[in-house]
Amino acid sequence: MSWLLDGRPLRRILLTRLRYLGDIAMSTALIGALRAGDPELEIGYLCEAAHGPLLSDHPELAHLHLLGARRQVRLAQAFSDQRSQHPDDQQRQRRQERRRIEQQNRCPDN
Repeated sequence: MSWLLDGRPLRRILLTRLRYLGDIAMSTALIGALRAGDPELEIGYLCEAAHGPLLSDHPELAHLHLLGARRQVRLAQAFSDQRSQHPDDQQRQRRQERRRIEQQNRCPDN
C-alpha cells in the first residue's frame, strides 16, 4: 500500500510536534503506522532540540530535525535522494547525522 495525496503517492513526510514530551512520545505510534502503510516512505520528524534524544535512535526515522529553543537555527539538510544500499549503513548514517545536528543546535555554555 502506498499513501496518496491528491492522487499522487507520497515519497516523504515530515511529522511535527515541537513541544510537550508526552505528545511527542505518543506520536511515535504514528511513525510505525506510516511505515506499515508504506515501507518505502521516508519519514522525518521536527521537534525542539530538548526532545531530540527521545527520537534520536528511532529505527523508522530517516531524518530528525531539531530546533533550538533560544536561538534560530538552520534546519537539517533536506531529504536526500541518495541512500546507501545496506540498511545498517543507512541506520549508521542517520545516527551520525542526528548527532551532528544535536551538536550544532546546542546552546553554548555561558
